[in-house]
Amino acid sequence: MNANVVLCDKNFNSICMLNNYKSLIWNTRFCDIGDFEIYLPVQDNDILEKAKLFAYVYVNNKYNVRIITSVKIEFNSNDGYMMIISGHSLSYLLKNRIIWNQTNFQNTNVNDVIIDIVKNNSVVSYCSAGRELFSNYIENYYSSDDITAQYYGESLYDTIKGLCEQHMLGFDVIRMYSYTDNKDILSFELNGMINRTKGTNLLYYQPIVFDTRLNNILTFSIDFNGESFKNVELITGEGDGVSKLRKTVNNSTYTKLDRCELYVNAQDLSQNSGTQQAITQSEYEAMLEQRGLKNLESYKISKNLECTIDTNYYKYKSDYNVGDIVTVVTPFLSQNLLIKEVTENWNENGYSVELTLDPNYQNQGGNLNGWFSY
Repeated sequence: MNANVVLCDKNFNSICMLNNYKSLIWNTRFCDIGDFEIYLPVQDNDILEKAKLFAYVYVNNKYNVRIITSVKIEFNSNDGYMMIISGHSLSYLLKNRIIWNQTNFQNTNVNDVIIDIVKNNSVVSYCSAGRELFSNYIENYYSSDDITAQYYGESLYDTIKGLCEQHMLGFDVIRMYSYTDNKDILSFELNGMINRTKGTNLLYYQPIVFDTRLNNILTFSIDFNGESFKNVELITGEGDGVSKLRKTVNNSTYTKLDRCELYVNAQDLSQNSGTQQAITQSEYEAMLEQRGLKNLESYKISKNLECTIDTNYYKYKSDYNVGDIVTVVTPFLSQNLLIKEVTENWNENGYSVELTLDPNYQNQGGNLNGWFSY
């Protein structure tokens, strides 16, 4: 299975094919930006002029597109001059916007929070002129979680990533055809998980089971990492010295050797707007707690299973996708896991697909009970 790689300019006009690659890596993530890397020989100097930063490439389908953020030239005696073109999925564009105005949310659905800050900072007809990135937004899932939070000056990407990780949502920026505009546009997309586990009987989704006994798992590894684990937070807000407002997360839940503490400075959260008090004390404390909960996402125990799967058994994007919950069976575990990352590889050995799976969609804490069961 070979991939057709097309280089495009900033207006998505095709420039040339890059099918002389030695290797191609195409990575997609559920709650984060995807990556790609193309390793190819430099056969003429024209490619040095054509492959420019912030241009685009796509693989097989013009809607499967990525943005170039790095171009390198290397030389070795075996391969000669080689070019490495790399970059990210289009959700990388979220890094180019900050939350421009102070925005407060009180007991607001997390979907509404995400869509609101995306619209007001990047979507045509919602944000101020000149700040537009996307022509549209799509909500494919609606969470039941409510939050109280304040944002002002943060990276739009960091904020969305943190909320999606905390509430197990996926996000992406896609190139799509708009029948209304009669042209291709960029759209922000908010996604939920899809249950494809063993025993499900849904009309549109067949169960997906990766099982060593079915020989559709070629390699796998299991990794537990708790080096950065924290579970108790002290969060401080406005004020000076001992008068600072203090809030804690899990303060009475964990004790002694089970307690791993972390300090969070949230003085940037403001209780006032101008000369008028805009936020009540309880709402402000809820904002501090939300900041703490978001921060803990970076310090949880990492539990991942990585596996290479037989591409002839299930087809990526046809049978399963990132954001799907599937059943995985090995001699060490039998559990439903979230596909949080898919990496496609094309090289001289052919085509392969690697999955990174995560059990944390059900349990956000550090409890490992039940992970090893057969």
